[in-house]
Amino acid sequence: MEQQEPSVPSIIYIAGYGRSGSTLLDRILSQHQDVLGSGEICNALTTLQTPDQLCSCGAAIGKCGVWKTISEHIRSWMNKSGLSSTHELGVIQRKMESRKSLVHLLISGKLPALTVDEQNLYNKYQGLLFSTFSRCQKGQKYVVDSSKTAAHTAARPVVLSLFSGLPVHVIHLVRDPRSVLRSRLKGGNHELEKGLATKGRLIGFRTILGWIQANLSAAAISLLIGRERVCLVRYEDLVDKPHETVEQICTFLGVESDSITEAFDREFLPQVSHMASGNRMRLKPTKLENKKSETTVPGYLRWLCTIMCFPLMKKYGYTRSGGVLRTVLGLVFPSVLSFDSVQTFFDLLFSRLLPLSLQ
Repeated sequence: MEQQEPSVPSIIYIAGYGRSGSTLLDRILSQHQDVLGSGEICNALTTLQTPDQLCSCGAAIGKCGVWKTISEHIRSWMNKSGLSSTHELGVIQRKMESRKSLVHLLISGKLPALTVDEQNLYNKYQGLLFSTFSRCQKGQKYVVDSSKTAAHTAARPVVLSLFSGLPVHVIHLVRDPRSVLRSRLKGGNHELEKGLATKGRLIGFRTILGWIQANLSAAAISLLIGRERVCLVRYEDLVDKPHETVEQICTFLGVESDSITEAFDREFLPQVSHMASGNRMRLKPTKLENKKSETTVPGYLRWLCTIMCFPLMKKYGYTRSGGVLRTVLGLVFPSVLSFDSVQTFFDLLFSRLLPLSLQ
């Protein structure tokens, strides 16, 4: 393993599933003077091919001071390494960071079907990428990478830490899967950004599976890099109790929270990040509030989501007493009892009547 330059910053990696508030957390963390918010850095190679795409700073990628410098450094290094295009590098990155790689690492501690030269090429690219971020923003010790842990980036934080030798702190950001489902049914980020209609088959089912996979992958990271380097944060706590949650995160990172919490007093969070890829909200003024989607989720999808995600929902505190019985009864008598009436009945039974009968 090659030693990285001393200028390489520590990486704050946001793991979890999309639509869970990673863009919001990225922007919140970037309020700290030592932190540079950079969005989904896993997409950097694609970003460099679209110079007209907007960075969250407001400038086009080709004119943004940070991304223009990164593009120049990457292209110069590629020419010296004999790489004619980003395609080969992109293929190696996908192999290194995939869900398949995470499974292999958990079972054998090795990466599947990758040569030493390919691994070295990946390590040099990531080291150069993050050290260039540090050069662009002198004095900032942390870079936020909100690439999350979906199927194509499931192993990214582990590979960056164990194989590229980069200092990585992981924030596992989780959100109630039912809220994620509502958000996803509104449409994909690229579709919404362009005003297009939602496309694709089985979007709801794929979202449920994606949420399960991404959060299981995030949970597995602690087994590989150590529990002390992973911090679990719920989106709901971030927006409902921002001061307490930010204090928890800053304690985990070993930084002061004052400069972040002071930004909460403003109507909108100041835009000080350089997110080139991620949720469309990176380009808009951000308020710290818990927005509830008005999108209606079909009844069968709500039940399917609750059943399939129940173990993880329970682990993360998204279930109430009687959750399983509510689900079963709703499936048996869907035409007799509505979801809300069943939920109300069992909430009353488990929270009020049973405790009284046991006194």
